[in-house]
Amino acid sequence: MRKFTTKLLLCCLLVCSLFVSQPETAKADTINGIQPILPVQYQKLLGKGMDVDWSKTKKGQETFHKTIVKDFKNAGINHVRIRVKDNVSQDLFYHLDEQIRACLEAGIIPIIAYQANGFKNSASDEDMDKVVEWWSAVAEHYKNESYLLSFDMMIECTDALNKQPDKLNELYEKVVTAIRQTNPTRILMMSPRVRSDAQYLSELKVPTQANGYMMAEWHFYASGPSKENERKLWTTGTEKEKNLIRNKIQLALEWQKKTGIPTWVGAWMAGNYNDGDDYSVKEQVIFAHFMVSELKKAGIPFAVNADTHFYDRENKTWIKKMLPLRYCIFSSYGQAVKALFTDSANKISKITKRSSSSAVVEWTKLTWAKKYKVEISTSKAFKNKKVYTVTGNKKTLSNLKKGTSYYVRVKGCYVSNGKNVYSKYSSIKVIK
Repeated sequence: MRKFTTKLLLCCLLVCSLFVSQPETAKADTINGIQPILPVQYQKLLGKGMDVDWSKTKKGQETFHKTIVKDFKNAGINHVRIRVKDNVSQDLFYHLDEQIRACLEAGIIPIIAYQANGFKNSASDEDMDKVVEWWSAVAEHYKNESYLLSFDMMIECTDALNKQPDKLNELYEKVVTAIRQTNPTRILMMSPRVRSDAQYLSELKVPTQANGYMMAEWHFYASGPSKENERKLWTTGTEKEKNLIRNKIQLALEWQKKTGIPTWVGAWMAGNYNDGDDYSVKEQVIFAHFMVSELKKAGIPFAVNADTHFYDRENKTWIKKMLPLRYCIFSSYGQAVKALFTDSANKISKITKRSSSSAVVEWTKLTWAKKYKVEISTSKAFKNKKVYTVTGNKKTLSNLKKGTSYYVRVKGCYVSNGKNVYSKYSSIKVIK
């Protein structure tokens, strides 16, 4: 009896250790999706994702290929929010089936997100019924699909619906009831009014047939930060600007704790691409680094808006200009900095002759540079050059020969993982 008890205890300890040792960032491709997935677990699986227009536009449908999904997976993207605006049809299902199948094969979580434009613009009972019918058909079509697939019931309220929060809750009640007839344990997502603002999560009423498989989608900076709008201000990343982000996240965390329903940020942008587009890639990286860090700290997954800003779908390649931002969001800040730094160059701003044999060279500073390499030579090709390492942004060059032309250039340097990383050279200046 004692031996049996000991063996039983060891088995229990082993099982417990398996649960304890599971990493929080469990990957979607380690889950088969055959069994229902609890919302808390699903939240951890989502990780970092991307809003995609694969089914939102005709061009998105026509240019889609499974190569895109593989590229997304290799870039570190864990889920995609597939936005849909069309009515249910065989053509729509043809494209959605192709996209969902490609995602699941690649190990990416697919989320169907419906725009429901008619209801958002009218808030009428007739258009509400159309949304219910749409989801009923979609739910029936995907009732046997992997539980990794989830349904985001409506993308962002418009002004007409913002004034009628009761209508929004009524919609969710009816849609959930309809979906549950064929998908009793699939993850469903509801979002609050006023552009899915976390401030209004508290107004949401949990549908009676949530069945414990409900999440909430909210978002902020969906169209990017602003250098003027106080509600989403971001200039240099002041504490006041950072607190705008922290405060929204805190609202979501408090609501999660109160309701037990996990949340997910369905959209945010690092640049105001559709409203001035006046943030440099470097500024976007700095904003994104803070955003990613804060959401990670809170344990809230997110999707970035949107794929067409990062990926050239016609040529099936990543947009080179945006690589540093992509690295920052989906890989690492260090990789983003390296990409930005190696593509940057400072300028020699001033050369002052002190005498016939000496001159002071000054240059602009580079973000992240810890030191600079100053090169001088009598050859335009910099043969037999002299190299000086300087921590500041000026250097006095001595022992210059009268009547000789000297060519000078500068590059920045910082250390990453014990290795020197260099910027591009400045343009060449001549000392005569």
